[in-house]
Amino acid sequence: MCETDTDDPTITADPTINLVAPTYSIDIKHILMALREDMTMNKELTFYKDLSYKSIDIVIPSLKSKFRLWWKDPYLFFKKGTERPIKIPTETEDGLIPESTIDIICAIIEMKRLNG
Repeated sequence: MCETDTDDPTITADPTINLVAPTYSIDIKHILMALREDMTMNKELTFYKDLSYKSIDIVIPSLKSKFRLWWKDPYLFFKKGTERPIKIPTETEDGLIPESTIDIICAIIEMKRLNG
């Protein structure tokens, strides 16, 4: 049977490899801020991680699940899958969704752990 020389100076007591993997979640707030005007067009915007479905409007690779946003005066609706839609009361500012409403949508996305 083979024996190991424990007095060999080439053997270290340190761990061999330390991996630090970065998180690949994309900041959705920047994407939603760019789409503020498009949200008020009375069209449903569908977000998902790939183009495998024909009704996907915006592709975000770090998403775990599909969700939809649409605006119907005076509410912005958020719906994930078959769940009941969440109504967010909002008023437009110069034809744009306000940043405070975008922050609420981002908080909902983080609460439901959709990005990540």
